Amino acid sequence: MPKEGIFYMVEEKTPEGIRHDLHYANKQIIPLQQSCLKFLNELCIAHLTTLKGRLDAIRLRFNLHKNIPIYISPCLVLMTVKAGNKKYYLNYYKIAETKNLGKGKTLIAFVDGNSLILDVSITVLQNRIKTVERLLKEGPF
Repeated sequence: MPKEGIFYMVEEKTPEGIRHDLHYANKQIIPLQQSCLKFLNELCIAHLTTLKGRLDAIRLRFNLHKNIPIYISPCLVLMTVKAGNKKYYLNYYKIAETKNLGKGKTLIAFVDGNSLILDVSITVLQNRIKTVERLLKEGPF
């Protein structure tokens, strides 16, 4: 599967260990045989850099200290969100809409019509989206 089709990635702590899954359109799920960070580093290396280098550059250029978006390519910019025992890497370009469900829950509707409900406030998600939009507006992309 090409990286352009990534909707989101999930890192989940289970009693058996940590699971890493890649989610594509139409609910296609591919279990990763490596951590999400190792997978992302490989994607960065394919673009002649490293994940650490990209994060450091974005951190310095935009004066960010936490929740740094991960710019991989013009079709893949990931923002991280923690919800319970899961960490999500959401592709900004695949999000069609976000909706507040109340009580700290947010619905994320994707461009393929599927959705995801996270135990995270709409404010947290909107702040992540604003950071990505600032990166795309001010960055050299």
